[in-house]
Amino acid sequence: MQDCGIAQNMSICHIHALISNNTIHNSESYYYGAIGVYTDTAASSVSVTRNWIYKLADCAVNFHCGQNNIAVNNMIYHISPKRVFGVCNPSVGDDGRMPRQTMTFQHNVIYITNTAARLYGRGDFWVNSVPKVDWNNYYFKPSSYQQFTAFFSKTMAPSEWVENAGNDGNSVVADPLFKDLLKDDYRLTETSPGFKQNIESVDLRYVLSDSGAC
Repeated sequence: MQDCGIAQNMSICHIHALISNNTIHNSESYYYGAIGVYTDTAASSVSVTRNWIYKLADCAVNFHCGQNNIAVNNMIYHISPKRVFGVCNPSVGDDGRMPRQTMTFQHNVIYITNTAARLYGRGDFWVNSVPKVDWNNYYFKPSSYQQFTAFFSKTMAPSEWVENAGNDGNSVVADPLFKDLLKDDYRLTETSPGFKQNIESVDLRYVLSDSGAC
């Protein structure tokens, strides 16, 4: 069975969903999974924005196929050795079953604490024009030149990722200056470089205080 589905509908479904103002954190898995936000097969026109996504066992956001999906202005604190941004296989669209997947991943803060982590997975051979990845604030701690050169693409050097693929030309690598990492406070301080990326600070402390475990 493909993707653990007995019957799988590969048609595009534009659900126009908004996933916003959530604290998504501290997930664990036995082998794989425990993803922060997962839009399943062909869900389209989904906006993932203004969330705190941190300390997960797998990726922060996974767009499984679909079109016109966007992840913007999220605060991501990534401790997993796995990818930050999950996508569908690039072969989708080439065999006529459904249109090619399109997505946008921009204006996010991505704070990486695991040297094995990568930006995305699943083949690493997508068409250069999709997805659109730009205007992000990345930070690697501990800092590692070896990780930096392999983080964005398994098949391209960082310069090729920018010049040939047209991604992250306006992104920066700098400490985003969260308010208090020890207290899981992912608001941006007044001097955060994220503001120059048109990233807005997101205050979700009330969500943490008002919510319970699920």
